[in-house]
Amino acid sequence: MSKRAILNLLLLVFITILAAFLVFTDRDVATPAMVTVSTIDPNSIQQISVSRAGQVELQFSKQADGWYMQSPLSAPANNTRIKAMLAILKARSHAQLPVTGLDPDQFGIRNPVVTLRLNEHEFRFGGPGPLDDRRYLLYQDRLHLINDGLFQQLQQKPEFFIMEQKN
Repeated sequence: MSKRAILNLLLLVFITILAAFLVFTDRDVATPAMVTVSTIDPNSIQQISVSRAGQVELQFSKQADGWYMQSPLSAPANNTRIKAMLAILKARSHAQLPVTGLDPDQFGIRNPVVTLRLNEHEFRFGGPGPLDDRRYLLYQDRLHLINDGLFQQLQQKPEFFIMEQKN
């Protein structure tokens, strides 16, 4: 047999073994369950407040016909912005740590730049996480690592949160 024929035969044996391995391996590997920040139903929220360092506090309330900003402006709230705030309740937590024994300054949660309150539930936004587009969030003595999009929105001017008037 030539060297080329031997090489082809070895490649065929390797591919056969690899195919058999892929076909007969157990595919019922358990995937880890997705952990969310909370189990609170977003529909149960009636009051929202956003405290921001160096800026005026935002307050919203749910009325029969939708959400309204109560302070610092009085106007119908932008539903997209409200849904984004309520989505924190079901946000994916990429990592969780108990707060006990952690240095709050290391994670930026002692004096947070943004604190979101949904009814009586408080969410403190800490510093950026070690990965791009992630941020530390403190909720009920658990430090979560979440996607960072909401934090950026919560720092906008009050006008950002009201419904645009159509002309």
